[in-house]
Amino acid sequence: MALTQEQFESLVTRLEQESARDPKLYKLKLACFAMLGYVYVAGVLALLLTLVAAMVIMATRGAGWLLLVKKIGLLLVGLILVVARSMWVKFDPPSGRRIVSSEAPRLFEMIEQIRSKARAPAVHSVLVTQDFNAAVVQQPRLGIFGWPKNYLVLGLPLMQALSLDEFKAVVAHELGHLSGAHGKFGAWIYRVRQGWARLTHALSEQEHWGSFLFVPFFRWFSPAFSAYSFVQARQQEYEADRVSAEVAGPKSAAAALVRVNTHGDFLSNRYWNDVFRRAETEAHPLATPYSAMSTAFSQGCQNSELENSLRSALAARTGYADTHPCLADRLRALSVEPAKPTAIDSNAAEVLLGTTASNLAGEFDRDWQDSVGEWWAQRHDYIKESKQQLERYDALDEITLEEEWQRARLTEEFRNTEDAFMLYQNLLEREPRHLSALFSIGRLLLAKDDEKGIEYLRQVCEHDASATQAACELIVAFLRRNGRDSETRPYIDQYIQASEIEESAHKERNLIRTTDTFLPHDLNKEAVDALARQLEKYAITRARLVRKAVKHRPQQPLYVLGIEQRDGFWDVTGKAKPEELTSMIADEVEFPGETMVLVVEGDNKEFRGKFKNVMDSLVLDKR
Repeated sequence: MALTQEQFESLVTRLEQESARDPKLYKLKLACFAMLGYVYVAGVLALLLTLVAAMVIMATRGAGWLLLVKKIGLLLVGLILVVARSMWVKFDPPSGRRIVSSEAPRLFEMIEQIRSKARAPAVHSVLVTQDFNAAVVQQPRLGIFGWPKNYLVLGLPLMQALSLDEFKAVVAHELGHLSGAHGKFGAWIYRVRQGWARLTHALSEQEHWGSFLFVPFFRWFSPAFSAYSFVQARQQEYEADRVSAEVAGPKSAAAALVRVNTHGDFLSNRYWNDVFRRAETEAHPLATPYSAMSTAFSQGCQNSELENSLRSALAARTGYADTHPCLADRLRALSVEPAKPTAIDSNAAEVLLGTTASNLAGEFDRDWQDSVGEWWAQRHDYIKESKQQLERYDALDEITLEEEWQRARLTEEFRNTEDAFMLYQNLLEREPRHLSALFSIGRLLLAKDDEKGIEYLRQVCEHDASATQAACELIVAFLRRNGRDSETRPYIDQYIQASEIEESAHKERNLIRTTDTFLPHDLNKEAVDALARQLEKYAITRARLVRKAVKHRPQQPLYVLGIEQRDGFWDVTGKAKPEELTSMIADEVEFPGETMVLVVEGDNKEFRGKFKNVMDSLVLDKR
């Protein structure tokens, strides 16, 4: 059984204390736990090979055994191949635009200098991405058995935001994770920690039957090993920061940490919002966001929002959601006082990439324009129609509850939050239990760091459990932003519990079994007739509609439409493949609610009798 969040935190706390008391004993336990995964894999393979050897020996004892050996032995050999396939998981390399030394000689010269000083392994490939991030990714050529290929992934926006010395500090930090400068054990644990987590995810995604030998074990092992290695992983972050300070200097390392926090907020909260807001007036995406980003960062340094971002980042406290310590703790470890970022003369992209920087920005701009083109056109039309609708709402003397909600929502989206807040309040005066208005007021209050917003969100969750995850995310973000991490525990627990319920509900609503209980649909005659008229045009003879009894979200009915196809003998259109027919009906028919479509023939013929026994299930009969 996987660890709960509370068990995880309790175990990490105990291990932190154990590490402080006896570091050597803690590392020994951690190493043994890391090896447990390899021992399990080797044990399963050894068992299977032993069984195959036993089969071979039995085959030599006479013809009577040979037939049995052929049947069981072939099965075991097949299973070994499945195991080998399971363990030889293909880890996809990271994505990005690969650059070579001839395109950016100064960058590669800098990387080699940092790598040498940090005593880090060779970098085999350098990728530039559109992300505000940097990372070292190891792709194991031999699956879980290692022989990694090292990728250094550098985000162009990050390079555009940082000075040369700050960027050196970031690269040194990333290479420091693999460095031998502060101990090979930590670097090994870092690789193993990443490897087991990726293997667990990869095996869970596989569908072949042999995965059952490993998926249950690694579902337990990976979270447990994550807890055991959490202490080491956090120490590794401090170690990587120390490598960063050794290479670029403590002040540059600290400045990089601060600028990553403040400029990251600037990108997500201001820059990209301004870019996408242009869809209001431009029918096609004409912006060149990556080419304009350097200038935006320079001008953004004069913005008071950076002070607020820095203040929020410094208020956050180190928790258990991430191995990265909080900004204040990292700066304290470097013995550097935090300072607001100042404007820089030239950024790392300009210095290290030269003309390649503008070429890459142009490539990313074109990729971005292509990727958002369809969405942009739809958004432009939506904005135009929404603003016209908003003006119509403003002109109404009498307005319904739904119209007032739409007016408030559109006001927030296209005008300002102050007017929208008043409209949400007016809506609550008319309907005190209007959950959408309650949630919106709570969200806006927390955005202004007003604690009263928590109570509004609590009211919503009491009446609508599906809002719990979103509400808890907002509350936890508010508490962390204000340095109140110790108060987040109940909301994190609620979020996890809601996530588990949501996952169970998703499974329940995406799988139909003959053991399920099916109930009458309870629709009125008008709704049934409307559905029947839509189904008339399809090559089906009968259609029955039932409602599946569900444990989660029972207030949201889940309908199942069972259809019988026409016989190709007399149907001039021929008999469509079941998956094509069900997909067509699901996409084209307007159902009264969430509905699954099922052809009740072949492997699914048992459902025909189940649905027939449900009262008033027949909605269409062409026979």
